[in-house]
Amino acid sequence: MSSKKNSIEEQLEDALVPIQEQPYKIPENWVWVKSEYIAKWGSGGTPSRKKGEYYHGDIPWLKTGELRDNVIYNSKEMITEEGLRKSSAKLFKKGSVAIAMYGATIGRLGILGIDASTNQACAVGTPHSMTYNKFMFYYFLARRKSLIELGKGGAQPNISQTIIKSFPYPLPPYNEQKRIADKVQRLLTKVDEAKQLIEEAKESFKLRKEGILKKAFEGKFTRKWRSENGTTNLAEREEFFSRIKEQRLDVVQTKRELNEVSEMYNRFDLKKDVDENGWLLMKANMFCHNVNCGKTPSKAISDKEEIPFLKVYNIVNNKINFSYKQQFIPKDVQTSKLKSSALYPGDVIMNIVGPPLKKIAIIPSDFPEWNMNQAIVRFRPIKQVLPKYVYYCLQYERTLEKVINNTRGVVGQTNISVRQSRNLVMPIPPIEEQNELVKVLDETLDKELYIKELLEQEKTLDLLKQTILSKAFCGRLGTRDPNEESVFELIKRNINS
Repeated sequence: MSSKKNSIEEQLEDALVPIQEQPYKIPENWVWVKSEYIAKWGSGGTPSRKKGEYYHGDIPWLKTGELRDNVIYNSKEMITEEGLRKSSAKLFKKGSVAIAMYGATIGRLGILGIDASTNQACAVGTPHSMTYNKFMFYYFLARRKSLIELGKGGAQPNISQTIIKSFPYPLPPYNEQKRIADKVQRLLTKVDEAKQLIEEAKESFKLRKEGILKKAFEGKFTRKWRSENGTTNLAEREEFFSRIKEQRLDVVQTKRELNEVSEMYNRFDLKKDVDENGWLLMKANMFCHNVNCGKTPSKAISDKEEIPFLKVYNIVNNKINFSYKQQFIPKDVQTSKLKSSALYPGDVIMNIVGPPLKKIAIIPSDFPEWNMNQAIVRFRPIKQVLPKYVYYCLQYERTLEKVINNTRGVVGQTNISVRQSRNLVMPIPPIEEQNELVKVLDETLDKELYIKELLEQEKTLDLLKQTILSKAFCGRLGTRDPNEESVFELIKRNINS
């Protein structure tokens, strides 16, 4: 009798998680057990690819890429009985829970909605009688980060079966597991539906913004203004063109720049190079100081606050965000090696290395001067063109459409050259009309931006999702029945039997 008692005590000790290793407090009728105790665990295998007869059978064979945190009802590949028998692949029962142990999908989960085999990268737990599979699924979903963290240490993160089996698991009474899992499923479904609505609304915002800019640069927003103030005639266009040319040539720095800009002006036709609104269709380098990209000095970057140095990651939502990874360069570098890429408040910048492209911002007045790296170009308009007008025009799809379609770069990268940036064609109305158009766009897009900021609540939904999961496995979702028997007594009876 004594030996049997000792055996039961030993088995209990082996199954339960020691108090000092329990992650958090749980209700009195729950028990912390090792995950080995709540399911029969195993992993799969891959039948030899050299044996054609092992494939195209009628047994589903899952790979970790097919684990998408949901119920799995089919597989991309099927194997034969012979392939199953002559490999380490195993057939797991419907209702089992699969976990990706390593690779790009590490930590992903799936509930088998069918009997299926898996490859060796999947750990599969077939629940014991006291374990509800959906509760098990949601628990490992809630603790995914902790599991992955435990798998770190080698060259490749690996959540081994040893890690999974020893992982602490809060086990409530079976009926409470069902109540918790059902409530979690209902709540998470609502969260996912809300996220889907947000995604659709964000896409709608993007389309609305494109539509607004299209109307703006087709002249539709200032049609009334033109009817009241008149459309420019040829003589007025010539005068406006001359003012732009004079101001632009006044800021030429080199003979090469003078030749390039003069050639652009010589080719410009005041009768042909206009749109239906009478706006001049000019290349950027005709109305901006020489469009230039930045450079990266070899040793001058520091965190000493002198001249702020911008990188593409500092352009967020078409604004400068210098709170992230601040870098600076010394004043002497600003006035020597990086003089040509100096930035001042009001300059417009755009990234030319992506993806994504079309990250555009106006330099704010937080610092009197700035600089930038080689992945960014600067547009500094002369007095006859408003910086805010250029800022909006660069966001207009047609401005960059042809250039983006002809971008080059290494694999996984898209680049716009400085020359392409200088040759970007923009419609330039008289400065009075630019002012009117910018005013309308400011008012319209500010409202749209407010809507977008509301849509950014997606992060709050992610936090809500994690809160739901955290509360669920602490017994704080309002699903408890204090009259239910403690799981501890059930565990003892199971061991005793």
